[in-house]
Amino acid sequence: MSSFHAAPGNNNDLMDVGEESIFTSLDISEDRPVEGNISATILRDSADFLTRIRSLVESDVLVLLTPIVVPVSRDATDTSDPFECFGRALAKRHARVRHIPYTQRQVEYHTWRG
Repeated sequence: MSSFHAAPGNNNDLMDVGEESIFTSLDISEDRPVEGNISATILRDSADFLTRIRSLVESDVLVLLTPIVVPVSRDATDTSDPFECFGRALAKRHARVRHIPYTQRQVEYHTWRG
C-alpha cells in the first residue's frame, strides 16, 4: 500500500509533513513493525535526528524527501542539488538511503484519493 501527501498552494510552497497534515493508509509509529505489518516513521528536522539514524537496522530504508530548489550558484552550468551532499553524508552512516527530490506538481500528481 502507498500513501502520499499533497501540499496545497502554488509550485513555490514547501511540502508540510507535520503529523496533523498527514493522510496515510500506513501505520505511523515510533515502534519497530511487528513481522508482517507495514509501518513508517516520519521524522522532521529535530535535535536527535542523527541519533535515530544510528539506531536503524541494516534492513531499514531511509527515504530523504527534498524539494527541488533553484541552485545557489549563478553559473548556468551548475545544476547541483544542494541536498545531494546531505544525502551522501547520510549514506555514509546507513547503506539504504534513497534521496527523492520532488516538485509541487509531482506531489499533486501522486496524491492518493481513496
